[in-house]
Amino acid sequence: MSKLSAKQQKNMERKWELEDKDSKIMVAMANAIRGLLEQSGALRAEIDALEEQVPESVEAAWEDADGEHRRFRNQADREEWLEAYDLVKKASGN
Repeated sequence: MSKLSAKQQKNMERKWELEDKDSKIMVAMANAIRGLLEQSGALRAEIDALEEQVPESVEAAWEDADGEHRRFRNQADREEWLEAYDLVKKASGN
């Protein structure tokens, strides 16, 4: 079995260093996503609580106003969601 030259050994050590840094970035991304999911869950719980407080007498008006708002927001959000999806897909190599 041949031995690595000093240059190749140095390159291998640099590779390992870069892989270690990449691994730490992936862990940080996972932690950030986990934190964002927790925040999203808390917000959704608040949203659900507000929706549960709507009296039946105004439920139709609430749903109409909410539906209009959602249509507007979904159009605005779609582009950002697609960009986020593309970033994650590229980062995962797929």
